[in-house]
Amino acid sequence: MLKNKFRFLMVTFLLMLLVACSSPEEKAEKYYQKGMALLDKQPAKAKLEFQNALQIKKNMGKAMYGLGLVAEREGDWKGAFSFMRQVAEQDPKNIDALVKLGQIFLAAGKLDFALEKSTKALELDKNNVAALNLYAAIQLKQNNKKGALEYAKLALAQDKTSQDAFLILANVSLAENDSAQALTYFDKALAVNEKNMTVLFLKAKALEGLSKPEEADKTYKKMVEFFPDNTFIKKTYAQFLMKTNRAGEAEQQLHAIATKSPDNLLAKLDVVNFLLATKGGAAGRTEMESFVKKEPKNYDLAFALGDLYRAQKDSVAEEKLLNQIIKDASGTAPGYKAQGLIAYKLMANGKNAEASKMLNDIITADTSNSLALTLRANLAMQEKNYDAAISDLRSVLRDSPDSSNAALMLATTYESVGSAQLAEESYIKAFDTSKQSAKYGVPYAQFLVRRKQPERAEKLLESMLSSHPSDAQALRALAQFKISKGDYAGAQALADRVKNSDAQSPITDEILGAISSNKNDLVGTISALKRAHDKFPNDIKIINSIVNAYVQAGKTQDAIGFMQTVLKTNPNNTDVKLMMGQLYASAGMSQNAIQTFTNLIQTNPDVIVAYQRLALEQVNTKLAVEAEKTIEQGLKIAPHNFGLLITQASTYEASGKYDNAISVYEKLIVDRPDSEIVVNNLAFLLLDARTDKASFERAYQLVGKTKANQQPQFLDTVGWANYKVGKFDEAEVALTKAIEQMPEMAVFYYHLAKVQMAKNDNVAAKQTLQKVIKYASNAQSKQDMALKDDANKLLQSLPAAS
Repeated sequence: MLKNKFRFLMVTFLLMLLVACSSPEEKAEKYYQKGMALLDKQPAKAKLEFQNALQIKKNMGKAMYGLGLVAEREGDWKGAFSFMRQVAEQDPKNIDALVKLGQIFLAAGKLDFALEKSTKALELDKNNVAALNLYAAIQLKQNNKKGALEYAKLALAQDKTSQDAFLILANVSLAENDSAQALTYFDKALAVNEKNMTVLFLKAKALEGLSKPEEADKTYKKMVEFFPDNTFIKKTYAQFLMKTNRAGEAEQQLHAIATKSPDNLLAKLDVVNFLLATKGGAAGRTEMESFVKKEPKNYDLAFALGDLYRAQKDSVAEEKLLNQIIKDASGTAPGYKAQGLIAYKLMANGKNAEASKMLNDIITADTSNSLALTLRANLAMQEKNYDAAISDLRSVLRDSPDSSNAALMLATTYESVGSAQLAEESYIKAFDTSKQSAKYGVPYAQFLVRRKQPERAEKLLESMLSSHPSDAQALRALAQFKISKGDYAGAQALADRVKNSDAQSPITDEILGAISSNKNDLVGTISALKRAHDKFPNDIKIINSIVNAYVQAGKTQDAIGFMQTVLKTNPNNTDVKLMMGQLYASAGMSQNAIQTFTNLIQTNPDVIVAYQRLALEQVNTKLAVEAEKTIEQGLKIAPHNFGLLITQASTYEASGKYDNAISVYEKLIVDRPDSEIVVNNLAFLLLDARTDKASFERAYQLVGKTKANQQPQFLDTVGWANYKVGKFDEAEVALTKAIEQMPEMAVFYYHLAKVQMAKNDNVAAKQTLQKVIKYASNAQSKQDMALKDDANKLLQSLPAAS
């Protein structure tokens, strides 16, 4: 017995010695093999095994490749690219790494780099299936269907079960509008692996295209069965159910996702958005409020509810919610965010002083609060306090260096103060941190155009499309750039490219419409834009473009008829109602305009701009009392609305109630001391409606804030103020500049004539007064007729030429 025990201990000891004596290469290999075994089902654990292998053998290429595969499965494309590049640098003949790099480049739209990697891989092994498929996919991306077909078939010759090859062949068939043939390839791919999600998804879409909803439904159900935790599939299935008029089932799918993923905010928002679209605002709102009631401390949900209130223009409910968050989450990030949003609302209503105080309080408590700092910077920019704006934005970027929004704001601030180099650095930072998003790239391109560097701007836009081939903003910007320089062929090529990749995209027809418009082909413009409208009937930009095209073509009635058709489909479209009212007004159809705006206010009392438009039209039709009542009605809903108050002042001016108008402007200037339009309008009224020296001096002090503004109306006020305080030379300079920009404005000549008379330059004054009479006669307005009469009197008062 002892002998057997001793023998067992010896065997164990020898085995331990053998393990202990394993070479580092063997240990690393074991870790690598274990990692590969875990890769598909437990990628996080596989990652640890690959890392263990690399600790033992630092240059183990296949372990590095394994880490790249883990990163790929986790959607970390930056990490995957880094690992694969290291593998390829260590071993330039590693075909697997070359192919993976090529696939990443292809996904990023960098076709030249992808082609380079696939070519190199095929040079090493012309029969490598993955390399052949990569090359075929690149050919397809370049719209070379023949090349794609050839190389996919070469891949199948090497591997008759290559799913990638079947997929490429299917996509070639789809590109040729042969969905039936595509289905045969999808079925062949699924025969190899029935759970290939990409193939199933594309098959379902192809079946939809063939109008086979029953078969498409079966395919979607298979996907849901195979991938029960995949929310993307369930959402796509819900969209399909909606298309096939099965809204109840679609709602069940979305509710199932939200129930299964209680921490998933987007899943809840999908349910709410679905209800908003199918059952109306009240149903969506009730559901959202229900979610918030169940999770009162889920502030992300609460802020989403606030967004909904804002979208529904229920400012009372939004403010109540934000104040509740401030109370419940005082001294925490959600509380500060709610305060910041209240400050933003104050800014929107012109209460800049109150907003500034609130933002300062937030920053005192939380010195690095990015929302408060960004909003305070926005206020500083409005007040042209650029140093303060730059300081706050730098603070944001110090704590959040990847804040693309702060970088973009900093860029525009630097540009405003003339620091072009610093502005460009910030534009580049905004663009890079946004992963080359068009939202930040297009402003950078526009900056380059302003800097007289159109070639760089064009290259930038093209590079954006390399990274984001279907980005609508970048496509529109590049197309518009090409059209503006007369490169219609280049713009047409972009339109064709969009059409080939997405036949349902409205961008193709938008570009074609812009080309026709630039060629003054209004019939072609309308035709193209209507095709875009058919694809996206609620896109207000497209609707607006169609209306403008009709008006340009002199077809106002057609424009009205088009908008009436739009409203039949979507009777609650307030944007179109506003547009229609404005069109009636511009066409001289005042009663129609007044009725349209009145009806809009009755059905949507929170649409503040409707009060402005109605009041202005009432003034134009000499209904001044009614206009004042309209503005007062609007101010009950939005008492601090800047646009309404400006319109109120204008209404008082039109009625000759100058003191009332001055009173409104005096209140506005307290909240917006640096608003140039308020400063200019108040100064002009003080000069024209008052006769006392103190008012003239006040006006002169006010226009000191607008001297840098070279708009002719502002220059006229500056000139008139200088005249009133006896600074005739300065007055003449400003008024001459105003006339250069608007050479047919009678009042500018009248002011200049008064200056010339004050300088005893009667010859020049006589010539200028004759121009007053000429241009006032052309204008025919009441004010111009008064100017004409006054100019005639002044002419008669001038001494005859000796």
